[in-house]
Amino acid sequence: GGIENARLALVDARECLPLLIEPGTLDCLYAFFPDPWWKKRHMKKRLVSNAFAFEVSNLLKDQGILLIKTDVQGYADWAETELRAEPNYDVNRLADASAGLPLTQRERKCALHGRPTWAIEAIRNTRVSNGVTASHDH
Repeated sequence: GGIENARLALVDARECLPLLIEPGTLDCLYAFFPDPWWKKRHMKKRLVSNAFAFEVSNLLKDQGILLIKTDVQGYADWAETELRAEPNYDVNRLADASAGLPLTQRERKCALHGRPTWAIEAIRNTRVSNGVTASHDH
């Protein structure tokens, strides 16, 4: 038994994902409760950005999913805006923040204290020719 198709790496995903994962091979990528980097001068460190969305779109299979969860409404709004700016996705804010998955420890803690959580799902559009995505200036 055991899970054989999952990997865990303690790295900066913004830099390492394109080095670790072949383009067009991911079914899904989960980013649960990333650091919201509250201070304005630190916002450039946020995981979710249009550039990150583009990089992940190249790694996902057609119809692959990037799922972001957060307990910070401002971060949810930010993430949704950044993902919607990437034309390779159809983006939805999910009514069920669990997204049908088992709850994380963070989600259980939020539920215990009556704090809401948000989930944003970005579904990779089907590539139009030869699996190549149009390049962007990021």
